[in-house]
Formats: sequence, structure tokens, C-alpha cells
Amino acid sequence: MSTAENNSPASRAAGDVSRLAHDPGTAAVAWLPETTSRQDPLFTVTHGNPTPEELAALTVVFSAQAAAQDAQPSRAPRPPRSQTRRLRLGLRLRPGRGAWRRTLPDR
Repeated sequence: MSTAENNSPASRAAGDVSRLAHDPGTAAVAWLPETTSRQDPLFTVTHGNPTPEELAALTVVFSAQAAAQDAQPSRAPRPPRSQTRRLRLGLRLRPGRGAWRRTLPDR
């Protein structure tokens, strides 16, 4: 096979990447994803002149935050345990003296 055949997408799809990994001229390019759509940037810098390290740190923080939000199950907020217990026992909230104390969760 010639080098042009090694670099074709068909040879990479067929699993013939062993020669590409050993060739230092094409190894870095061989693993880049081929995308045809243009994505919006994750963030834009409007003021200042950040270093590449600072931009990389921001990218890591924003990516981790997005991954954490995707990983968390979305639950409806639950009422405090004291209010749930009062409702089970039939002790409804009633107006009157000291009613505000019964509305606060136990601390």
C-alpha cells in the first residue's frame, strides 16, 4: 500500500491505523475527529489577553460544570422533613400565636 492509501478514511475505518500510529508525521492528524459542522464557541473573551493556559483552565471548568449538570438526576425539590411529618400526623399549619415557629424547619 502507498502512503496515500494509508491516509484515506476508508483505510482508517477498516482498522488499518497501526502504520499511522508509528509515522510521526501523520500520527497527530490521524486521531483528529473529522467534523463537517461548525459549532458555536464554548465562550468568548471580550476583554483582556488571556494566555493559552488560562483559556485551557476555563475550558476545563466549563466542561466539568456541564458534565456535572448532565450527571445529576433532576428531582423535584422535597419539603423539609418536619413539614412532611406534620402532614402525615394531621398537624396542619394553623394561624395563631407562635405559628411562625411551626413553619421553620428544625435546626
